[in-house]
Amino acid sequence: MLGDNISSLPIAPNTKAKITDLETLYNLFQPKNKEVITQTFSAFKLSLLAGILFLIFSLPFINKLADSYFQGNIILSKLILTICVTVFFFIIDKFVL
Repeated sequence: MLGDNISSLPIAPNTKAKITDLETLYNLFQPKNKEVITQTFSAFKLSLLAGILFLIFSLPFINKLADSYFQGNIILSKLILTICVTVFFFIIDKFVL
């Protein structure tokens, strides 16, 4: 084991948690924090979209198809796949989400 077990670490006797995790979640989802939650989920949605597009365009059969279409020019095929991911990301972000 590389470090100490967290349950064996010393705790100062006068230290108390100021708010619990449940209170944090309750405060986070209050109407006054709606804008923060919306921005967070929007950013997560875009990250998830980018990851899915990357996954789709990284599939082996798509790479083989692109490599065979460009006669083995790997740099050109990767460049075209990158442009495709960028265009699809833009279209989905602007017109679908």
